[in-house]
Amino acid sequence: DERSPNAGTAAHLIDDLAGSCGLAPAERQPRLFPPPELIQKTLAIYQLDKATGSGHRLIAINGGHSWPVKEWPANKWQELADRLHAEYPRLTIIQFGLTNGPADALEQLRGVRLFSNRLQPAELVALVAACDLVISIDSGPIHIAGAVEGWPCTPVVAWI
Repeated sequence: DERSPNAGTAAHLIDDLAGSCGLAPAERQPRLFPPPELIQKTLAIYQLDKATGSGHRLIAINGGHSWPVKEWPANKWQELADRLHAEYPRLTIIQFGLTNGPADALEQLRGVRLFSNRLQPAELVALVAACDLVISIDSGPIHIAGAVEGWPCTPVVAWI
């Protein structure tokens, strides 16, 4: 159902995303294989290269605004971020997805590095691949996490 000639895409969501990243799905159950060099470069660009390895965890959250009926209030995201930081002292939480600009409550979360509305598709794939966990509403990043191979596959918690 991702094909929608009226919305500007005639390709399956994964095929469209992979093509925009310069990647090609290897099989019908698509898997994304971001090169390690792309992952390392992206981590360095966003100053996250020290946020991986040696006991440090990198967790991504995505509250997004793509499906209003599935959104979670910003205060709940803040509670989650606070609990994660309390449990894992060596943790970086990043946020991607869409927000409505600086006044958006999702952009005001404490202890979260904001990458919303900034990432190119290949960068999003690279960051998802580098994460220890992705926590998200039902949107593209959960499907990317399930499709990423070779870094290893990224665990995901999502509600649909």
